[in-house]
Amino acid sequence: MASLNRNQGASPTAGVPAGWETSRAGDAELSNFDLRDALADMTVRETSFSEFLAALRQNGQRPA
Repeated sequence: MASLNRNQGASPTAGVPAGWETSRAGDAELSNFDLRDALADMTVRETSFSEFLAALRQNGQRPA
């Protein structure tokens, strides 16, 4: 009886996730991205839940 989990005819790399050496669309745009600059420009503040919902709605999100 044949095993149900066997992949016949599949290539040896089938199912192997892409690693760091594999470039993807948009990688060239991110090559100049500096995380330290992005974090330095970020501000964090406390907000109310109603203000948070208003910001979601303003950006086109519809919370359930």
